[in-house]
Amino acid sequence: MKVHFIDRDMLLTDSLRELADRRLLFALSRFGARVLQVSMSMEVTPDSGTGFGLACRVHIQLRSAEPIVAHDEGADLEHSISIAAEKAGRAVSRSIRRLLDHSSGYHAKPNY
Repeated sequence: MKVHFIDRDMLLTDSLRELADRRLLFALSRFGARVLQVSMSMEVTPDSGTGFGLACRVHIQLRSAEPIVAHDEGADLEHSISIAAEKAGRAVSRSIRRLLDHSSGYHAKPNY
């Protein structure tokens, strides 16, 4: 899986790029060929508390599904990268599960 990085504010060091690759590989590798494209962007954003924040956004294009975006923002870019990758893995899992449920005709009945 190849990740395209977008670094608007020159935040991405070699060690952060390696961390992002590892986290995204761990979160998304189980979905294999269903993941067509992955991009991660980092930027500085305004924050009312500290004056600025560091945002990480992951865009994922799946086969036969809508694009997925996972986002995290905070003071520590390493933490934001890790959380955004975890959110991306959960979002892809939900999306694929919905596709499989829909194609199999399974519809969960409400518990009343």
